[in-house]
Amino acid sequence: MTDSARGAVKGGVTSIADRRLGGTGARFKVRRTQCATCIYRPGLEWDLDKLEREVADPNMAGHFSGWRACHHHGGDVCCAGFAARHGDHCTVIQIATRLGLVEKIDDAE
Repeated sequence: MTDSARGAVKGGVTSIADRRLGGTGARFKVRRTQCATCIYRPGLEWDLDKLEREVADPNMAGHFSGWRACHHHGGDVCCAGFAARHGDHCTVIQIATRLGLVEKIDDAE
C-alpha cells in the first residue's frame, strides 16, 4: 500500500479525503464536550422532537440529512450532544468520521 493510500501526512495533507480536496484542510468540526446549556443535557425542557425534525432526513426515517449546530460556537461547529446521540444516524457525521475529517473543538477555540 502506498503512503497516499494510507492517508499519510505529507506536505500538510492529512488524509486521503484531504488530498482529494486539494489539501484544503477541510474538516467537520464537532464540539469536544457539551455546553453547560446544551439542549441534549438531561433535565432541560426543550422540545427535542421539534428540533430534530428540522434536520431529519425526509426520505429515511430515523436518519438525519443535516446536523444541529452548537449554539455556543455558532453555525460551523456541530453540537457535541447531537453528535453523541445521533452520530450513527447522521450522514454527514458518518462520512466525515470514515474519511478522518472530524475535528474536535474545545471551548476556547
